[in-house]
Amino acid sequence: MTSTAEPTGTVDIALAHTQRLLRNDPGLAAEQAGEILKVAPNHPLATLLLGTARRLRGDAAGALQVLEPLSAAQPNWAAAHYEWGVALGDAGRPEAALAALRRAVALKPNLPDAWRAIADHLLLTGDTQGADAAYAQHIKASTQDPRLLNPALALVEGKIAQAEALHNCAAADLTAPSGTQLPVTPKLKGNATARYKFNVAEYESFVQGTVIHQGSSTSELQQTAPYNLQGNPPKFTTFDFSTGTAKNNWHLEAYIENAFDKQGQLGYILQCATAYCYEHSRIYPIKPMNFGIKFGQKF
Repeated sequence: MTSTAEPTGTVDIALAHTQRLLRNDPGLAAEQAGEILKVAPNHPLATLLLGTARRLRGDAAGALQVLEPLSAAQPNWAAAHYEWGVALGDAGRPEAALAALRRAVALKPNLPDAWRAIADHLLLTGDTQGADAAYAQHIKASTQDPRLLNPALALVEGKIAQAEALHNCAAADLTAPSGTQLPVTPKLKGNATARYKFNVAEYESFVQGTVIHQGSSTSELQQTAPYNLQGNPPKFTTFDFSTGTAKNNWHLEAYIENAFDKQGQLGYILQCATAYCYEHSRIYPIKPMNFGIKFGQKF
C-alpha cells in the first residue's frame, strides 16, 4: 500500500474506530470513513473502509465506485483487490470477481477469505476440481497446525480413510479431546430435603433434614503433568438439620448446617502457572459447621 502524507494521531484513532464499527454498524462506518476522507483526501485505508462499509450495507455499486479506482491506484495491495473482488461478485460480475480475487492471493497467498470466495465462484461455474483446490488453499491459509491441516487437506482431496486416520491421531493429542470433563464442574451434584410437620398442642412444629452431594471435579482442562500437580477436589456429602415450632404470630427454629463439619472443597485457584505455583494453590472450601437459633415475630 502506498500513501501520501496526511495528518496522524486523530486520523489514526478515527480509522481504528471505523474498523470497529464495520461489523456491527456498516452505515455508521461509512459515514465515519467519509468524514476522514474530508480531512485526508484519498487516504487508502479510509477509502478501503468506505468501500467495505458500502458493500456490507448491500450497496455493491457504491462500493465499486471507490474500490475500483483504489485497486488501480494500489496495484500491489492485496486487501484492496480482495474487497474489489467481493464487491464485483455481489454486483453479479463473477469473471471480473475471480480475476480480482486471484490477484489478491497472488499478492498475499495466506488470505483464507479470498481463497474461500474463489472456491465458491468456481463451484458455481461447475469447476469442482478448481473449487476443491481453492478450498484446500483456504484450509491451508486458515491454520498452521499440522494436526488440523493434514486431515483437512486429505478430506478435500477425497482421501476419506486417510483423513479419518489423521483426525483420530490428532484427537488423541488434543488438549481437550471429545468427552473431557470441564474443570470445576462436577459430573454429579444434587440435594434432597425431607420435612415432617406435626402439631404439639397448639404449636405448629416441624423437623427437617437435607443431604447435599457433589461429585469430584477437575482443576485443569489438561490432566497430565505439570497441569495436574495441585490435584483435584474430591467428592463430598453434607447434612443439614433443623427443627422449629410456631404459634400465632411468632416462630422459633434451631438449625445446624454441615452437621458433621465436612471439609469439602469447591475448587482450587493459582496465582501463576501450575508448574511454578501448584504448592501455593488456594482452596475454596465449603461453609464449615454452622448452627444457631432463629426467632421471628410478625406484627
